[in-house]
Amino acid sequence: MSIVFWGLCPHPPLLIPGIADCAKEKAAITTASFKQWALKIKEQKPDRLIIMSPHAPAASSAVPIFSLASLSGSMQRFGCPEVFYSVDCDTAFIERLSALCREENFPLLTVNDDLIKQHNLEVSLDHGTLIPLHFLKEAGLDVPIVLLGYGPGYTELYIQLGKLIKKVAEEDNEKKTAIIASGDLSHRLLESGPYGFSPYGLKFDETINRILDSAEADSLLSFSHEEVNEAAQCGLYSIAMLLGSLEKEEICTKRFSYEAPYGVGYSVVGYLPKNVDFNGDKDSADNVEADDKKKAASEKNSTSAKISSPLNFMGCKQVGTAKVEFSDLASSKNTKNALEPHLELARRSVENYVLNGECLSLKEDEYPTLQSPAAVFVTLKKQGQLRGCIGSLLPIETSQAKEIVRNAILACSQDPRFPAVSAEELPQLQYQVYVLGEPVKIRGPQELDPKRYGVIVRKDGRSGVLLPNLEGVDSIDMQLRIACQKGGILPEEKPELYRFTATIYDE
Repeated sequence: MSIVFWGLCPHPPLLIPGIADCAKEKAAITTASFKQWALKIKEQKPDRLIIMSPHAPAASSAVPIFSLASLSGSMQRFGCPEVFYSVDCDTAFIERLSALCREENFPLLTVNDDLIKQHNLEVSLDHGTLIPLHFLKEAGLDVPIVLLGYGPGYTELYIQLGKLIKKVAEEDNEKKTAIIASGDLSHRLLESGPYGFSPYGLKFDETINRILDSAEADSLLSFSHEEVNEAAQCGLYSIAMLLGSLEKEEICTKRFSYEAPYGVGYSVVGYLPKNVDFNGDKDSADNVEADDKKKAASEKNSTSAKISSPLNFMGCKQVGTAKVEFSDLASSKNTKNALEPHLELARRSVENYVLNGECLSLKEDEYPTLQSPAAVFVTLKKQGQLRGCIGSLLPIETSQAKEIVRNAILACSQDPRFPAVSAEELPQLQYQVYVLGEPVKIRGPQELDPKRYGVIVRKDGRSGVLLPNLEGVDSIDMQLRIACQKGGILPEEKPELYRFTATIYDE
């Protein structure tokens, strides 16, 4: 029949009840807007949802589309396994889109049961898909989906994909379609954010929001590679697909909200055909904004320790200038006696959170040797095996002590590779704390040493990081291969390289 709704939504896991509840109030505006956005989609009575997520399984040479009978997934990796959804896939639409892409020589990779068996793949719903599904199902909408992931890094490609999706949807005389772009904007809007502050972040979000208001897809091509990389965003290609599908449409636009409470830009936007409008909203985000801002300000001024973001910082995208300078020395491993403050604080933080569900609150005079700011990683091991690791490449908090509290809690509860730590596991945990030096750009692999230096690889907005002196990482080639794998980067892409030192506190 037609496309009845186009929308952009963010995907912070903490919007889901039960995840980082102590930090939720800061995102009250986004939560309220998300609910209204989902209700507006339901009102249009779509028969299918087309969703593009930057965190769905990706491919390097083609855009993946998942042609399966159904897909399922949960928020278990964020400590919330009870949030589980299973959805049917609209395989008929997928077949028509795949056929058109073949005709147009568009690089679309159809991920079906045969491909999954052939390559022993695991495919499930990611959080970039689960979070909009959560709000849509909460609103009462349960329809089949078409899920797309990211492929090659060219904005033009996703604009073209949007146009092809539009053509297939408009040729369907029986079903109505809603198109959803899942994506966060810049992750570098505050010093306290996951990747620190960059003026490129502010510029990116300001420009993207203007483009979203105008719905002009070609305006996305104005971004340079440097601007995109330094903004540390994940939504550009989803937005390109969305705006490509809006080509030549007469629409009305509504920005439900935009905010960046954790230093990450969250934009909730909707588009309707021109003959429909948004005036039927009973409650708008604007009406609740004042109250929500008061709540956010109150939370911000609280003296108790809070977790500001549930992000997994092992996937850091960008390197910037740290607040403190560290000399480019070899990493050192301290004795257990010297480790006591770092490790004791990490253990206290984890045990308090697991047993009481609370973020550890520190007194001003506690841990006097940990008052200077520094970037920190906290690693948990169980019976010698990794059980969680979270950190950041730049200092986020005002002191090492607060940094340890923050990352210890995230490591035990929100490392996406593992379920949350249980109370029964606490006696079996061993702790490591890495205090990082400032990243230094290097000319090539010859300047690396996996025992002395950690490495950061970066290419076209993707990046991976690997800490130094890891067991089993014995060569530069292995170190680079693992770091590239973490960032979804092929080694032959010749990524930028940075090295950093770390003082390792180990039990």
